[in-house]
Amino acid sequence: MTGYDCSVELLAVMKKQNFNSIKIFPTLVLVILFSHATKVLADPLQNKSDAMSRLGNSSGDAVLSDHEIQFTTPTGVASTQSIEITLPSDFDGDSDPQGALDYTDVDLLIDNTPDGICDGIDQTLVGAGAGASEWDAVFSGTENRVLTITSGGASAIVGLGDEVCILIGENATGGTANSQYINPSASAAYTISIVSASDSGEISVSIIDNDTVVITADITETISFAIDDYTVGFGNLTLSTARFATGSAPYGSNPPSVAAHHMTVATNGSTGYEITYLGSTLTNQNNDTIAPATIVGDEDGTPDTEQFAIGFTTDGNASIASAYNQVSPNFNYSFVANVETPFASEAIPTTTETISAFYLANISGVTPAGTYSTALTYVATANF
Repeated sequence: MTGYDCSVELLAVMKKQNFNSIKIFPTLVLVILFSHATKVLADPLQNKSDAMSRLGNSSGDAVLSDHEIQFTTPTGVASTQSIEITLPSDFDGDSDPQGALDYTDVDLLIDNTPDGICDGIDQTLVGAGAGASEWDAVFSGTENRVLTITSGGASAIVGLGDEVCILIGENATGGTANSQYINPSASAAYTISIVSASDSGEISVSIIDNDTVVITADITETISFAIDDYTVGFGNLTLSTARFATGSAPYGSNPPSVAAHHMTVATNGSTGYEITYLGSTLTNQNNDTIAPATIVGDEDGTPDTEQFAIGFTTDGNASIASAYNQVSPNFNYSFVANVETPFASEAIPTTTETISAFYLANISGVTPAGTYSTALTYVATANF
């Protein structure tokens, strides 16, 4: 699985004219699967991927990234055996301001029904002295580049053909601080090695200057993701009617609904892709907010009521989540603040299709004046 993220900044103005800007920093990572033609001592790991949350280099400011590493192990991991993940030179797991990486920054999930999704039974990790149903998780080596996860006994095993998912960073739920790896300072292709008991494999990722990356080491696996308009806005929000964000001045439009910008996505991943968003609701300089809303079957929502919501359509055959389906006559909108939320997906390879984004805002008579804004991050993840 590989990710490609875009940061979006959206502004809305009440009772004075302004405009919004969308700043987009797309990232893309393609996972390259290498297999051995001849079996010698170990089986090759299957369905390997590392979905990183950031791909920019750390030549200036440090760029911290989560890792979601998945693979299927043909042989499994028996009692007291280990899984060892080694990141290459210049990844730094020791210098996060929140502290060096430790076992609390790691989740281990085991799924006996591989499905390409990071799920399964959440294992208990400790720093040392694992019991029979626990795993030791220890970082070692220069700048904590080596993570070794060792079975403590007969109830901590990975079965033949099981799918393993390892979360490292703020995406892990086991700890409180959740430190992250700092990306290398140089832009280049990097190889992560995995040894799972007697099985092994490698994953290739690319670190670049501007968080936009296409890995072509294996041209049979590709993904592309882009947003066509980097500046959108609502203009003046009023009590009497809903407003839709637009991508050209004068910003904003009254009903009927209009798309603010468009996302294009294509992949030859065997099980398609998923797109998510993450961000807060519209907020002004005094931390006043416009309430997120869920709107069902109503193109303009409820004027004279605080509402901020988004919806999507596609010109292809992607599945749009029901709560966000803007295709007439549905006109559904929703917004979940500060939770990474999927809204579009494909289960099969797809040629380029366009996802259109609709932003709706309503205000009430007591909504404080000000310039409201939010930053949204869109992530497209391909499944190989």
